[in-house]
Amino acid sequence: MDVHGKVPAPARRGGEDPPGHALPVGVPGGGVALRGATLAVWVGSLRAFPNGFDFVLRSVRAPGQPAVGRPGWMPRDDTPPVRITYADGSAVRTLGSPEDTAGPTRIGVRELGGSGRGTLWEARYWVDPLPPDGPVTLTVHPPGGPCGSVEFSGAAIREAAAQCELPWPEEDFDDGGHGVLSSASGG
Repeated sequence: MDVHGKVPAPARRGGEDPPGHALPVGVPGGGVALRGATLAVWVGSLRAFPNGFDFVLRSVRAPGQPAVGRPGWMPRDDTPPVRITYADGSAVRTLGSPEDTAGPTRIGVRELGGSGRGTLWEARYWVDPLPPDGPVTLTVHPPGGPCGSVEFSGAAIREAAAQCELPWPEEDFDDGGHGVLSSASGG
């Protein structure tokens, strides 16, 4: 209880969303995580924020593979899951369940949005909190296929996060809620 006799609200981790008042800093790295007979996956475009980072997963199916879902969209369950592992052994999996988490750090991950067409799907994921120093491994786990991974430097992510610009104080910033707007144009 606090001094007024009220039970405090549960503490938030503080990084469940990219802060709307921060300008991110890009982190070098990324590349092809998986190149199979019918699926290739690239992971990259990692951007650091003061409370976490986001990255892009781009899945491309081989020519001649049937398009999935309605035209122009690949459903979530066709997106290969990614396991994010920090140097301290903590891990979490996109599209996973609580049983897919491990280690001393409670890592949060969620999809921020995506778009695609035919045999292409690209999605951006948010991860929090910032990792400890050491490798951050993003491993792609396609159903029934081999795994592949890409590594980033936890120290580089933390250094980039420290360089983020905050043009306005957080308490003065109103992002209008927690909605996410995503758009894509067809071609």
